[in-house]
Amino acid sequence: MILRRVMEHVRTQNWLAVGIDFVIVVVGVFIGIQLGNWNESAAERRQLDRQLIAFADELERNLDELSSYRDAKQARLDAINEVRAALAEADGDVEEDTLNAGLFAVTAVTNYRPETVAFDDLAASDAFSTLAGTPLREEISKWEADVVYLQRLDRDALEHRDHIALPFITEHLSFAAVLARGQVAQAAGFTPSSFKNDRVAPEDLRTLDGVLAIRFGTIALSVVVAERLMQQTEDLIDLLPQEGSR
Repeated sequence: MILRRVMEHVRTQNWLAVGIDFVIVVVGVFIGIQLGNWNESAAERRQLDRQLIAFADELERNLDELSSYRDAKQARLDAINEVRAALAEADGDVEEDTLNAGLFAVTAVTNYRPETVAFDDLAASDAFSTLAGTPLREEISKWEADVVYLQRLDRDALEHRDHIALPFITEHLSFAAVLARGQVAQAAGFTPSSFKNDRVAPEDLRTLDGVLAIRFGTIALSVVVAERLMQQTEDLIDLLPQEGSR
């Protein structure tokens, strides 16, 4: 209809009317584009809100996992401290259960594996870039960095176990006696070892103390990072929208 009217005005050489029609068309197109952009932006915002809510729920679940991880690491610190103190006082003679508990703490590695499905979905979305420069994005960056750091510490622990602790224990002590303490071995019906770990040769004491000390240091750092990550997770949850808040 607007095209017929423009053609009519051109035939009659009513240039003022042609100009008005042109302005009407341009304004209409502009408003249409703006409305389309607004609708698209609103849809992206709603999607981002849904993703942030899912991320908050995921973090809540990860907190429980992180707390269990921290407690397991702390228990291993206590076991290592106990056996190091016993070895220092007894000059190599130590209760078998105490020594095996300390050695088990060195060889058992707990890996932190947080649930990241919601976070990965959020990070891959185009709307995530709209958070750049906000306090929320800063907190997410700190949280992500410490998750990566904690997992790297776990990988370092595996390297120490596989290349230092296990070779020493299997050569100078009974790893079978240590393994028998594990729940998995017990559940699988592992036959108890005929060897006992109740004495460490004097020439091995210094090396064993170093093995225990190195592992203590990496576990202690994991505990520190885990506790920091727990606080960062709680702070992040406070910044994220919650279900029912929209």
